[in-house]
Amino acid sequence: MISKSLFYILTFQLLLFINVFSGNIMIKALNKDRFTIISESILKQNPLSMDAIVRKYKLNAMKKSSFIFYRATAHIYFEDFYNKFLEVPKNWLSSDYTSWIQGDFHLQNVGFFESDSKIVFHLNDFDESYKSYFYLDIIRLISSIYLVGDNLKEKSSKKDLDLIAKSFLDSYVQTFKSNPSSIESLPKKLKKLEKKLLEKKTQLLLLNKWTKVINDQRSFNFGLEKLNKLDKNLQDSLKSALSNDFQVKDIAIRMYSGLGSLGVEKYYFLDEGSDIDNSDDKIFEIKEQTKPSCIQKKEDLEKYQKEFSSNAKRAKIATSFLLPFDTDYKTIEVNNKSYGIKEISPYKDGIDSFKKLSSLNKYCSYLGHLLAHSHIHSTKKDIDIDSDLFYKKSLAFLSKKENIKLLLEISKKYAQQVETDHSIFKHMMLYKN
Repeated sequence: MISKSLFYILTFQLLLFINVFSGNIMIKALNKDRFTIISESILKQNPLSMDAIVRKYKLNAMKKSSFIFYRATAHIYFEDFYNKFLEVPKNWLSSDYTSWIQGDFHLQNVGFFESDSKIVFHLNDFDESYKSYFYLDIIRLISSIYLVGDNLKEKSSKKDLDLIAKSFLDSYVQTFKSNPSSIESLPKKLKKLEKKLLEKKTQLLLLNKWTKVINDQRSFNFGLEKLNKLDKNLQDSLKSALSNDFQVKDIAIRMYSGLGSLGVEKYYFLDEGSDIDNSDDKIFEIKEQTKPSCIQKKEDLEKYQKEFSSNAKRAKIATSFLLPFDTDYKTIEVNNKSYGIKEISPYKDGIDSFKKLSSLNKYCSYLGHLLAHSHIHSTKKDIDIDSDLFYKKSLAFLSKKENIKLLLEISKKYAQQVETDHSIFKHMMLYKN
């Protein structure tokens, strides 16, 4: 009997052939090897055993744009790299270029959050973080610049996006060469946004968004589409695991959150504050952690499993290595799964605030600064990495004009491939839906 996965692949291929033959997409998209790669990878990452509602929501979201598709498919990016579909020169494949990487670095994986009672702006998602070639973060971010072009308020030409990509990379290189001990202050545009967030986004507003108060007791508002109740056994297990660090008032299943992580378990819990009026309660996220996508080889997986007792502990270490400040990231283990815990920030804001080309240019330039500092900082924190050797070799790499040119070319070319992959995916979904 034919398996369901193989059935989907074969029928998707048939539909793609029909659409190609009728002229709806370019003939060159009918690449059976590429089609199989995309279909098998997406089916593996989003299996039929996944919650049907969440799976449908995620796959439908991925249809909307190539940028959203890209955000949801870090696994394809690393599969392409290790299978040499995303190919770099052989002399780039040196372990000397290894640092901790963010692992899914695109334009929306940065933001404002609180650290030591201060508002900071930095990398903010470490689910995919691990040790690999530092330039993989660079390529992934630059590709996302080209893919986000259609979402800007201003019409952008390829030349406009070329300049923004160059601005990001120039900033990365300049920061790397200066080897700063701390990050620079926010540029003017981000300072304005920070001020606006401090004025308009408060902890109480966040609480009121997700919770309600009845008879002086605050609890989650399960009338919201994005919150669901969980069964008592799981709730008791989570509360028990959290009891050493928190006074848990309520727990909810968090629905429809993120893109790449849709399908992993996510919960919100309400932590008791000290004020009698419940106004200083805090909301935390519990998020299941899985193996990072940059681990593609069996020997790398074996090394990873020896190094870390759980995926969540790896994410915790990544957070401390890549950020120059403490985020109080905690971990728990429940039912043989590991989870990361972090406070939900009321200051969340993303690329939507930077839809003008001039603003996006400054934003990306600052991202280059942050990323370079994070890469260097991570090698100094990890005793298993020779930070001096990493810096010396990577500085020499970044000082070669041909490498800079190649980074830009490879990133742009890969963005074009993602657009083709997105077309393939949309044709898959035409049949499926």
